[in-house]
Amino acid sequence: MSVPHSGQLNDAAFIPATLMPQETHCRSACCADSLIPLLTGARLLTVVFQPPADGNTVCLAVPTRGMPNSEPSTDSETTASVGSTDPQVIHSIAVTVDDLITALEANCSANRGAVLRITPPFVGRMRARIHVAGGEGVYDGDTEPIHLDPEWLVDEVPEYPTADDTAEPDDDPEIHRRRHTDNVAEWRETVRERLREEITVSHANEAIAMCVLYLG
Repeated sequence: MSVPHSGQLNDAAFIPATLMPQETHCRSACCADSLIPLLTGARLLTVVFQPPADGNTVCLAVPTRGMPNSEPSTDSETTASVGSTDPQVIHSIAVTVDDLITALEANCSANRGAVLRITPPFVGRMRARIHVAGGEGVYDGDTEPIHLDPEWLVDEVPEYPTADDTAEPDDDPEIHRRRHTDNVAEWRETVRERLREEITVSHANEAIAMCVLYLG
């Protein structure tokens, strides 16, 4: 017996079922062996075989790719696929830690107006990417993006060490440079240790609670 591998239906994609790792199989009460890998998320068509030898029933589940859907999609499924203009659908944001630290450092050292931008349409989980506020010109859309001040994601932002702060009388320029570099590296590490896991932001006169997921 063989089953399609990786969701493909050409001859080269078929592999013997006995060679499939057992940990990739899912089982149910009605199946002696179910040969569809776990976590595919596909709709399944179950084919039942009745071997004459021992009378055991074997259920083979295969993806119904190309077959018409048996159930109509719901409004929530449609919204999830195309996004929404309502920011209240957001429940979590993913932020690259380096983006956050870079934006925060740009503001602390030079007041650059860096933000973490969430661009519509909105879905449950969004990415917030580094951006300079006002640098996008006129936004092409009815729904404005959400700009997060990087300070909102840090619990008690440490004071940023400037070059003047790290200077000492009669400093050798190279020694001063190394000292300043070390102090900035320590500041960045402190920021990493103070990241918030939840924030509430105001957008279009509405409060939006979000969980924050950090990347990197």
